[in-house]
Amino acid sequence: MLLAQLLKLLSYLPLRALHALGAVVGWLAQWLPTRSRRNVWENIPRCFPELSARQQRSMVRATLIETAKSFLETAALWNWPGPRLLGLIREVTGREVLTQALAQGRGVIIVMPHLGSWELAASYCSSLQPMTTLYKPPASAALEAMMLAGRQRFGARLVPTDTRGLRAMYQALAHGETVGILPDQNPRPGTGIHVPFFGQQTYTMTLVGRLIQKSGAEIIYAYAERLPRGAGFHVYLRAAGGASEGLDLEGVTALVNADIESCVRQCPTQYQWTYRRFKFTPEELAKHQVFVDD
Repeated sequence: MLLAQLLKLLSYLPLRALHALGAVVGWLAQWLPTRSRRNVWENIPRCFPELSARQQRSMVRATLIETAKSFLETAALWNWPGPRLLGLIREVTGREVLTQALAQGRGVIIVMPHLGSWELAASYCSSLQPMTTLYKPPASAALEAMMLAGRQRFGARLVPTDTRGLRAMYQALAHGETVGILPDQNPRPGTGIHVPFFGQQTYTMTLVGRLIQKSGAEIIYAYAERLPRGAGFHVYLRAAGGASEGLDLEGVTALVNADIESCVRQCPTQYQWTYRRFKFTPEELAKHQVFVDD
């Protein structure tokens, strides 16, 4: 309840002020012994070993600042009127990619990594084409109501992350519709596979690959890069970097991770490095005798 009230109060501020406040919070976060700071310090050297120690420190600081901006801008993204929200988009690159994918008539899977403002990327895509998306309800009923209202105002249909939600995703693709997926969350032990991501064998969800294999749908990637000094966002829609035909589930999943990595490298400090993306190593799962599904 308190978080929902805070986001509502912050929504009265312009984006420039929200991002300025985020810059202050993120700068302070580099000195605090938080889990987020610890995770960033684990992830950055691991994924960017070619950077000097000084460059890694700079990237950690910038990442924490962008993370704070991401949280604070949610107040606007969930509460502002639709036209005002879409007015934050200064440029769109690749809109024709979605148009061409829809023209195939096999359905479209829009993969939205935790990069930049994935909330705004989802709103923009659903404003162009109704989209079915999985979501996990937060603990707060007030926060859930705000989130659903904000995410569904442009035509998105949110379904829970259970069997019913997965069935809705498959049905949408079977009818040539669009689905949206956040692909870079850790799956439950025993439900994912290890494929490369930034040079690491990373435990990865197989949902995107299974949807592609079962439906033959087109896949595109969407993210909204945060522009400096609260100037707005640049939305990118990108086609897959390679063909998935003939690949097994591991091959398709590896292709998706490679494409996500390519997106992240465009604006690396805006990725969610505060998340323990490399939590389930092969050694960790073996230690707990957890085996991956075929």
